[in-house]
Amino acid sequence: MLGSQLLDPATGALSDGPWGSWVSPRVLSDDFALTCTRSSFTPPRFTCSYWDWNGGAPAQRWTQEYDGELSVPTYQGLAGATDKGAVLAELKTDLAATEVLIVAVSLEDGSLLAEWPAVAINQSRGRYIEAADGWIHVAPESAEASTVSLTGERTSFPLTGSNAALLVAEKGKPTIEQFRAAYETGDVSWARVVIDCPSSRQCSLNGNPFLLPKHMAYRGDPGRAGYQLAWSMSSDGRSLFMRPHGLDIRRAVCLVDIPGGKDIPLTEGSLTSRGTVAPLMRDDLVIAIEGSSLVGYRPR
Repeated sequence: MLGSQLLDPATGALSDGPWGSWVSPRVLSDDFALTCTRSSFTPPRFTCSYWDWNGGAPAQRWTQEYDGELSVPTYQGLAGATDKGAVLAELKTDLAATEVLIVAVSLEDGSLLAEWPAVAINQSRGRYIEAADGWIHVAPESAEASTVSLTGERTSFPLTGSNAALLVAEKGKPTIEQFRAAYETGDVSWARVVIDCPSSRQCSLNGNPFLLPKHMAYRGDPGRAGYQLAWSMSSDGRSLFMRPHGLDIRRAVCLVDIPGGKDIPLTEGSLTSRGTVAPLMRDDLVIAIEGSSLVGYRPR
């Protein structure tokens, strides 16, 4: 997907998506897209639609109307699977409101499954960490975290354990209980990858010293779950791709060789301070922007 259009990778041809030329989908997975439009009524209503990729001919699965403005931030995580999971969104029931609700939108039918207390629009949201069965929310400068399951159950626990910037399970996304074990008691025995960064560059990878490349550390210590929102493991389990500061495609990407415990430059020769920018990261392919060229990388 390229803006509101579809790009054929074989021919380079562009075609309009079925959602119309004025709508830019929120692409959340290789399997589907979510689109949201605003009505011209007063007060306005927002309608969101789920589109299955359907082999390159997107087909609409459901449409849901909401009271207020629903915004699906691309930097927030998908919990569960693409057919029965959920994504996070911001909901403003009053367009003049100074606060927004954080809500979970079901990918099965578009219903709202759960919500967090409203936060001021200009206030930091903290980190909403996607799990296999829900989310962990780590609020800014808080001594506690909260969990919300895909069915809406909420719990809280103290942040007295691991301060890992990234935790990767042996298979799939970690569960709520696995994250809780790490952050509450420091139990990371379940994790295949543990990256902890006491300072901006001086980190450890599975207990061994690991130096982050300069472009990954320009904003200082990433802190707890600092890299949890944007990572992908290669299909062979050897390489880890990380993008600092969320899913913003303008951010650089880092390739880590897990057995070797070091980063691998994606470009030959010198790198700029920004590093290599990668719009697409998945387990079998990374597409990077290098100067004015697009370059694809596969694990080997």
